[in-house]
Amino acid sequence: MTIELIQGDDSRIYKFQRKAKDGSIITTLPQKMWITFKNDYYNSESVFQKTLDNGIIYSEEDNYYKFQIGKEDTEKLKIGTYGFDIAIINESGEKKTLLNNGVLELLSHYTKKENEV
Repeated sequence: MTIELIQGDDSRIYKFQRKAKDGSIITTLPQKMWITFKNDYYNSESVFQKTLDNGIIYSEEDNYYKFQIGKEDTEKLKIGTYGFDIAIINESGEKKTLLNNGVLELLSHYTKKENEV
């Protein structure tokens, strides 16, 4: 998954489902879920993170998990490429990665405060 976003803007809402190996939708909530954004795979610190408690919402209506990157998440970050993944601790207590090697391309904005009319 690649997300292109202008620094300091809110993103659209992204959504995904958990699916079993047979393709069926998993409707039970995991013990934990997080989306971790980093500027470098080898860096142990994230630049920001979303969790089921803070930023990831589960909809029972359509069984999608939804998240949005807010302007507060990116306004102080440098323009460039960041990596992210989506991981869970499932119902059995096992850690699973749902998405690996996601990319956030943080783009510059050209209209500065002094250019607003």
